[in-house]
Amino acid sequence: MDDQRTLRQFAAPDVNYNDFCIEYSDVSVPFELKTGLIHLFPRFSGLAGEDPHEHLKEFEVVCSAPSGPSLEDIVKQMAANNLQFQQQVDSTLKTLQTQIGQLATLVNAMQQGGL
Repeated sequence: MDDQRTLRQFAAPDVNYNDFCIEYSDVSVPFELKTGLIHLFPRFSGLAGEDPHEHLKEFEVVCSAPSGPSLEDIVKQMAANNLQFQQQVDSTLKTLQTQIGQLATLVNAMQQGGL
């Protein structure tokens, strides 16, 4: 037991903080800080040994994957479904009107027959 570290030191992550890829720009030249000069701030490029472009590669994979129908196709389907629904409603209304007419005729015949 020649390792005399505390429990907190054992629990601390084993990361060499000097290996961070933070780049500092040359600030020996006087400058006026403007919003367009945001690139002068330190840039964090990830941990040492980490691929800084991994997220872009994953994004390309997601974007190149086949996706569902386009918005134009969805709108066309909705219009076709709306037209089909309207035709079904019209057909149902005509059927109901026919049935109501038949029922009215039957009621009139029953009233005239004395029932």
